[in-house]
Amino acid sequence: MLTCALARALLSGVAATVAVQAADAAYPGGSDWIVFSGADDAGTGDSEIWAVAADGSGAPVNLTSNLFLEADPAFSADGTKLAFARDTGGSSAIYVADFDPAGPSLGAPTKVTNGPIDGEPTWSPDGTMIAYHRKIISTMSSGKATSAHAKNLISSTVDFVAAGVVAGDTVKNLSDGSRGVATAVAPTTITIAGGLSGGTSNVWKNGDSYAVERAHRQIFKSPSDGSNLAGTRVSPAGSQLLYDDQEPVWAPDGAVIAFTSTQDAGNSDIFTMTPSGGARTNLTDVGALDNAASHATWSPDSRSIAFQIAEPNVADHNIYRMLRTGASPVPVTHAGVTGTDDDVEPAWSPGGSQIVFRRGDGGGNK
Repeated sequence: MLTCALARALLSGVAATVAVQAADAAYPGGSDWIVFSGADDAGTGDSEIWAVAADGSGAPVNLTSNLFLEADPAFSADGTKLAFARDTGGSSAIYVADFDPAGPSLGAPTKVTNGPIDGEPTWSPDGTMIAYHRKIISTMSSGKATSAHAKNLISSTVDFVAAGVVAGDTVKNLSDGSRGVATAVAPTTITIAGGLSGGTSNVWKNGDSYAVERAHRQIFKSPSDGSNLAGTRVSPAGSQLLYDDQEPVWAPDGAVIAFTSTQDAGNSDIFTMTPSGGARTNLTDVGALDNAASHATWSPDSRSIAFQIAEPNVADHNIYRMLRTGASPVPVTHAGVTGTDDDVEPAWSPGGSQIVFRRGDGGGNK
């Protein structure tokens, strides 16, 4: 996913910054900067943070040229700092760095979370806190392989007795660390299709211990100064076993956080909740918006939310907007029209009069 953020840089400094999640466009004019994640210029495939002038002048500038993987940049409300996710090899955490629009350039980053898998940072309006998603892996059950399991999973399937497991759960061989994904589930067995990843042998042997793992994303928050790397849970305790909360976006007035959740029977909906984790409200549990909504973004006055939906019976996504209460949803782009462009990942202009978004051309390009 290409992830961007927009800052309005005035001649006297940086001000009136609007945090933008995952949008490959920006409100035009002036000295606005678009900051986004994309492949490095060395051709290694690493993801770096880039900046480009919104008026199209000049070439993009690589802000994080290094051997790490960076993504999900988000500006603080005053535009002086940038938060982003950095993967240093097997784990990812949130970092914060000073942003200098004159270069543009980033200062030395400070680690503000400890992972192991953190992403999608969003700032509180006063700049003191950052909300983000954390991927939590929970052990659902465990056991030992019998002779029936002693198979090479590269070319075969195998059953495990493991009640309460669902398709998509991971089965980990504790003997060598290899993993496989449950692709079919019966009342008392799960089936792993051929192909383990990691480990040393990719073979299940008689007596091997295994554990069934389930991963879900949850929303946490941490101080932006790095004083609490472990963070504080915002999603309800225990929900990591049940559903995903992700794509958090803090409202400019600070009252609530909008996010995408699968809490409603696995459907993808836009929710809001207070920064302390209370008063969860499903805003898109209605009609065509149910099980199709994601990528929320706030208007600068906090009164409205724009988001994308997957249109029913067509292959396209379109942009909608609604009041923060969930009332009065209206289409912004080609709602329900078969064969139209694929419109995704909206972001509001700083003045709130326009919405920018990525548009696919039908050939996979955006």
